[in-house]
Formats: sequence, structure tokens, C-alpha cells
Amino acid sequence: MNLNKLAFVIGVSLSGNVFSDTITTNYSGVSPGSTAVIRNTVSPTVASTNVYAGVYNHTVVSSSPNGIDLSPIGPQFVSFCIDIVDYVGSGVVYTLTDLMNSPDPILNNMGSEKATDLSKLLFFAVGSELSNVLSLTNNQAAALQMAVWEVVFEQNGGYNVTNGNFTALNATTQNQANFYLNGISTATEGMQNLIALTNPDKQDFIAQSTVPIPAAAWLFATGLIGIGAVSRRKS
Repeated sequence: MNLNKLAFVIGVSLSGNVFSDTITTNYSGVSPGSTAVIRNTVSPTVASTNVYAGVYNHTVVSSSPNGIDLSPIGPQFVSFCIDIVDYVGSGVVYTLTDLMNSPDPILNNMGSEKATDLSKLLFFAVGSELSNVLSLTNNQAAALQMAVWEVVFEQNGGYNVTNGNFTALNATTQNQANFYLNGISTATEGMQNLIALTNPDKQDFIAQSTVPIPAAAWLFATGLIGIGAVSRRKS
């Protein structure tokens, strides 16, 4: 096998290790966002209740290995909740996993179809960068969070927050959320590099990773390329 190709394959393969890593974060509030009323009739059951929905903001405290980078670049990143029963917190250690394996390690995984629908939903709403959600109005941010919950928890097919297992009970939020959900069927592509932050005792989140190749992988790949150069000179 060509050494240059081998180095490239190893680098790409190791870059996927982020999905077995952990990250510790501090929660810094929901903004933009607004108060909304939700109800969920399937497990985990949630009776009609007030929630403050929108963009969840976090700061990275530490990561293992070091250098995990979530969007936007730097210690601050944004996310949406994919767990409506647990509480958010600070100093929480999350496992990073493929979105299809969320929302929670002890619950049923959402699967690839819902993960794809979430990527199309977010791309339709804000484009390729999740950090664009910071430019949404309070009502838009709350509605997009409702749409995310609808995709995760709806069991009966067809996404609509006005009926079904998951419902949003605010009229203005309903209309905007359904507008976003209708965009899933027309989106020509999805948002890339979405991952889930999971913890069995805390709220789980969907975020976007830059998926950097670890420094060790670059060093190893560079070494292989150097070996290839030496081999070519000798030949």
C-alpha cells in the first residue's frame, strides 16, 4: 500500500476517536430562548409543564484527551437539549458519542433516521454552522428547541408539535416549530459533525464538533510521509 495513502487513512481513522472521549462542562444558561409549555406522552412521560427552551450555552472545563473542540471554536459552545426529564448542571462529565446512539445510554437509541432528520432540521434552520443559532430571536430559538424534541420523541411518524406524542402548547412557538419541521423534507443536505453529549443523570445535548485530528496522529502520519520520501529517494 502507498505510504502516503496509509498516512492519510490512519489520520482520518484516529480523528474519529472523539466519539469515545469525555468532556467536562459548565452550564451558562439558555440564550436566546423563552418560556414555553410542553407535554410528552411516551417514555419518558412529561405532563404539561413550563420550560425555558432555546439555545443552551456551555463552557468547556476540560476534555479527555485534551483538544476536543466544539462549535464555535474555543471553550464556549452552543447546543440543544435532547433529554426532557433530567436537569442541566455544571461540572458535568459527558461522554461524546455518535448522535444516532443518543439521547441516553440507558434509554433506547434514537437511530440513524432520526439523527439524519435532526441534521436536516438544523441545516434548514440555520445553515452549516450550529453557532448561527445565536442570531435567532428568542421565539425562533425556543421553537427550534421544540422541533428538536419533536424529532427525538415523536413515535407515530410525521413531525408536528401541535399533536402526537410530543406537543408544544404555545401558539407562536407551534407555528415556528412546525415551519422548521416542514423543512426536513425539503433540505438538500444536513449539518455535519453533529455529536451527542450524554450523561445518565443529566440532560443530554446535541452539539457540533470540529473533529480535529489529534496531534499524535499528525506526528505519526508525518513520520510515515517522511519514510515514504526516503524510500523514493533510495529508489
